[in-house]
Amino acid sequence: MRGSDDRGQAYTLEGIIGAMVLLTAVLMALNSAVLLPSTSGTIDRGVQSDVGQQATDVLKIADEQGSLSETLRCWDTTNASFYGANGADGTYGYSNPMDNSLGTMLNKTFSERFNSYSLRASYRTASGVDGRGLDIVEQGNALRKSITVTHTVTLYEDQNLTASCNGGDADTGEGLREAYYGGDGTHDREDGDYPIPPAAPESSNIYNVVEVRLTIIW
Repeated sequence: MRGSDDRGQAYTLEGIIGAMVLLTAVLMALNSAVLLPSTSGTIDRGVQSDVGQQATDVLKIADEQGSLSETLRCWDTTNASFYGANGADGTYGYSNPMDNSLGTMLNKTFSERFNSYSLRASYRTASGVDGRGLDIVEQGNALRKSITVTHTVTLYEDQNLTASCNGGDADTGEGLREAYYGGDGTHDREDGDYPIPPAAPESSNIYNVVEVRLTIIW
């Protein structure tokens, strides 16, 4: 039995090391690529394709790390905003960026090369997709030239809100459904209730399926 436990621990350690190596390699590759729009604001199609692939890779890695799910659950019910966000609408911006691994990758990869980026979530309700969605990061006007990529994240009933977006273990102990309905059993966004609703029965393991949209703007 001990041999099996040792092998299991070894496989787990190998998986963690492998993920760290992959993340480091991708960050090095992203940082080494010089993908800047011209002084006229244009960017050729080849570079657009590269930027789109980079954006896709960042979201994929963040999902595999758990940072994307963490970001969606990083809600401060006291201030009715994402935890640490001080924007008027409760979003992250230039002066208050996300301080987790997703925020680090986005800032290193795009903020230092392009004008800005935005991050938005569209979530499902019992009747379909909520068209309003939820803004997470707002750094620029998406009506300007931009590239948008998407990634789907599943939130689960047994997950809780996180108290900060620093990538650490900051589980608040408050479940997503509990946070959505608040203390009185009814949802009120103005009171700080969690904005993403349950889209499945409580008996289901799945809480909601969220589409995250990353837009790079220049």
